[in-house]
Amino acid sequence: MKKRGIKFKRFLKGLGICLAVLSATAFFAASAWALPSSGPINGSQAEALIFQLGEKLLVVDVRSLGEYAQGHIPQALSIPVNEFEKRLEEIPTDTPVLFLCHAGRRSTTAFNLFVKARPEALFSGVWRLEAITEYSPDGGYAFQKNLP
Repeated sequence: MKKRGIKFKRFLKGLGICLAVLSATAFFAASAWALPSSGPINGSQAEALIFQLGEKLLVVDVRSLGEYAQGHIPQALSIPVNEFEKRLEEIPTDTPVLFLCHAGRRSTTAFNLFVKARPEALFSGVWRLEAITEYSPDGGYAFQKNLP
């Protein structure tokens, strides 16, 4: 009888650990994916989006060519906002898209133009980053979590 009690206690302890791990995993997954289906996202959400979708995500950098040359996110497509309307067709509508610039103003303009011209893209996910982004020539980047 005593062995059965010990086994049951071990079972409960193991079950408790499993539930704790599952709860923590669910919490972090939910916080990382607390994303709108489209629209503005902050730096933390953009990091999660880039990590989760990887190469499936099209990152569109709408800064000037000079800014892009000084540093950009690897594999980002450069379409300066002043060329955006002429080059709109280069962006597929069946792919998740993240628009970014340095501080969010130009990416908002590009996002609005894109969604107005190609609203069907919203079904695939279209976001714009609302955060200060710092770029380095080696492909590094950092998102400020919140705009001041």
